[in-house]
Amino acid sequence: MTANQDKLKGYTGRARSRLSELGALVWSEVRLTNDAGSLFEGVVLPRSETLDDEHVVIKMRNGYNIGVHVDRIAAVEVLGYKEAVYKIPEKRRGPLSGFVMRRRISPARIPLSSGGLKCGAPQHPGGFSIARP
Repeated sequence: MTANQDKLKGYTGRARSRLSELGALVWSEVRLTNDAGSLFEGVVLPRSETLDDEHVVIKMRNGYNIGVHVDRIAAVEVLGYKEAVYKIPEKRRGPLSGFVMRRRISPARIPLSSGGLKCGAPQHPGGFSIARP
């Protein structure tokens, strides 16, 4: 089965088995109940294949994504199916991965004995100066 035909895209191991036995596919609209009795409604999202096989990801109607551990899923009711065009963001590799810096802002180095930063002082091109006690 190719990736385009995989109805459980990105799910492996335990999460894939659990979704299969419950009859829920990626892009299924579901009502999921956990072992504590909490109810979650939303759409089953695809997973990146590099992530764990312990969680099922649901996009809730309020826009939040939640992950539910496979051992905590008590029941799933499939309400419908609506496939969406969705690209799973790939992890960026390289020296700047996860590091963003705006122009003219430099990282502040604060000696523990300084007492903090003053904002807006003209001595530093980033707009900060070290506050002297």
